[in-house]
Amino acid sequence: MKSKRKSAISLERRLETTKCIICGKSSDNGKFMCRRCAEEIRLEQDKAQAM
Repeated sequence: MKSKRKSAISLERRLETTKCIICGKSSDNGKFMCRRCAEEIRLEQDKAQAM
C-alpha cells in the first residue's frame, strides 16, 4: 500500500513565499502577480481595447 506524501512546504508557507512574476516583490494574496502590477496590466489592456 502506498503512503500519501505530504508536501514539504505547508500551504501557509507557500503563500508567504509567492513572489510577483513582474516586480519580484512578495505577493500578499498567494497569486503570481501583486495587486499593483495586475492593476497596471489591466489599465494597459483597457487602453488597447479603447483604441
